[in-house]
Amino acid sequence: MVQRLPLIAALAAGLALGSSASAARKTLSWDDDACTHRISFDPAKHDEKRLNNTIRLLFARHDLAAPIVPFVADPQAAAKLDLHKYDRQCSDVLKAVRELELAPLQGIEDYRRARTGDIDDTCRFGNAEIRGLRDPSALRDYTRAPACSHFIDALEGKSDIDKVFRETVLRQCSNNASPQRCRNETLGEAQKPDGKERVRFYLTMYGWNNCANNNAARIADSKALEKLRAGLEKQFRRMFTVRSKCENPG
Repeated sequence: MVQRLPLIAALAAGLALGSSASAARKTLSWDDDACTHRISFDPAKHDEKRLNNTIRLLFARHDLAAPIVPFVADPQAAAKLDLHKYDRQCSDVLKAVRELELAPLQGIEDYRRARTGDIDDTCRFGNAEIRGLRDPSALRDYTRAPACSHFIDALEGKSDIDKVFRETVLRQCSNNASPQRCRNETLGEAQKPDGKERVRFYLTMYGWNNCANNNAARIADSKALEKLRAGLEKQFRRMFTVRSKCENPG
């Protein structure tokens, strides 16, 4: 019986060590539109802050995103848009992304630069849009959309604004479920007491905006950005087992 004590003590020590190692592991989780994902990691091998920041950058789609200009339905609402507040939001998110301490994945800095460029472009777009609602020439500051300058020409009085308005309405309403009703109601905006302001608002928000948006980095460069992100996700999933719990469809 005496001879077995060292073996029993060794087994007890081994179990205690295993329990301690298991207890030392930590978990991090994040959500997307349909699932909750979780990983377990050893904090002795992976810095928790860097790991959490990397998850935020790669997987939390609504975290660290560029602010979007609030929707406005008419010139009166547009006049209340707060440019300084929007610019502050942009500065805050750009600073946050640039200063993130990240896990050392291969290519993570390329992705950070791409994300920063995407956010910066979105903010330049939004800044030009808000200022352009008051001063059409400000729209020219968004230089990625030279093909949309004919809207600015009309807004500045360099071309026939009524003609451009009508052409834009006809084109936009052609995709509406009720094209004729859409045309009648939208063209009727020009006949209201503040019709001139409504025409200018429409050409900015549904003319220039829709046109320029197709040239924005978040649209034009989205495939390249997603390719970078997908490559980093593959690396991440090779390093950690990601367990997911998803809602049942329907």
